[in-house]
Amino acid sequence: MRVRVSRQTADAGDAFYVLRDDATGSTLAQVGPGATEYDRNPADLRDKNILRFKKEAVTKMVFRDVGGPEIVVDKGSVEASAEAWKVTAPRAGKAKIFKVTSALWALGSAKILAVGEEKPKDWAKYGLDDKAKYVALFGADGKELARFVIGKPVPETPSGFYVRGTRDQVLQSDGSRFVDLPFKLEDVLDEGGKDGG
Repeated sequence: MRVRVSRQTADAGDAFYVLRDDATGSTLAQVGPGATEYDRNPADLRDKNILRFKKEAVTKMVFRDVGGPEIVVDKGSVEASAEAWKVTAPRAGKAKIFKVTSALWALGSAKILAVGEEKPKDWAKYGLDDKAKYVALFGADGKELARFVIGKPVPETPSGFYVRGTRDQVLQSDGSRFVDLPFKLEDVLDEGGKDGG
């Protein structure tokens, strides 16, 4: 089916028409001004998620803060329950399940606030180079599913940070959501054997 909306301006005011075409034929109808709600800027229709991945496919996550060690959590297989998450590096132990699941939720729901430069020559000017803080997600086959890189704060934008996700582009996101990401071992390693998340 294809729907086209037209606006006709006349002395009596604007009139709106809809033409619907499908396999059975065409229908033309006059409608109210609500039809203009379909008049959207293409940018408004763009997916606002920073990362594209299926949470249920993630079996391993790697967190690295600037200058810090990689913190690796792993649950072994897709079929394993959330209770199976374990810290495997830099020291092995039970993971705080709440922290792991919160991190997955935060990454899956991270949204783009603004779009910037595409394929910049200098990622470092945004703090998005190889030294940046990041989270990498992996599937059961060991392949990387997604990577979330956190750069410098955006000038004059409260809680705004430059980030890089699935798109090879500089993006801006709300840094207040990053508190759910465990970049320190003590944030995710359950030393007491309980889920202290």
